[in-house]
Amino acid sequence: MRVAASSVTFRNFDSATAAEYLSIAQTHDRAGAYDIDACGDMIIDSYSGSRTNIMGLPDGIVHDWLTANGYGLKHEVLVK
Repeated sequence: MRVAASSVTFRNFDSATAAEYLSIAQTHDRAGAYDIDACGDMIIDSYSGSRTNIMGLPDGIVHDWLTANGYGLKHEVLVK
C-alpha cells in the first residue's frame, strides 16, 4: 500500500479576498471547501507533495496501481 502526503500553506487574506474567492471558485463540492485549480493562487501560498492528491486523487499512485493490476492507458481510455 502507498500513501500520498501533501500539505497546503494558505496566504493571509482578508474577508474581501475571501468573498471574492468564494464568488469565483466552486467550493461547495470540494473537500476542505477550497479548489487549488480555481483561483487557488488567491488563497494558497504554497504546497508540497502531489498536486493531484490535493485535488483529490493522487495520479501517480493510481497509475501505478492500475498498471500493476493489468490495466493500461491507451489514447486516454482505460483498457485491460
